Amino acid sequence: MESGTAIIAAGETGVAIEQMNISLSPHMARFIRGKARKGEYTNMSEVVRDAVRRLQEDETVKSARTWLHGLRGQPDEKRT
Repeated sequence: MESGTAIIAAGETGVAIEQMNISLSPHMARFIRGKARKGEYTNMSEVVRDAVRRLQEDETVKSARTWLHGLRGQPDEKRT
């Protein structure tokens, strides 16, 4: 993925928006355009934002699982 010149502006929600230029395979580009055309998303940017949010959620879940796994491996101080 390649990042271009960042343009920061306030979106409709007042949240800063940064524009990026990215390179995708033709298959991925068709997939994204198709989601927007079918009305599943407002536009192509929404498709990408949703994908990034899901990736962030996946990473959070993985981190939590790793943390819980570490706790299970440690002896419980309350047990005797």
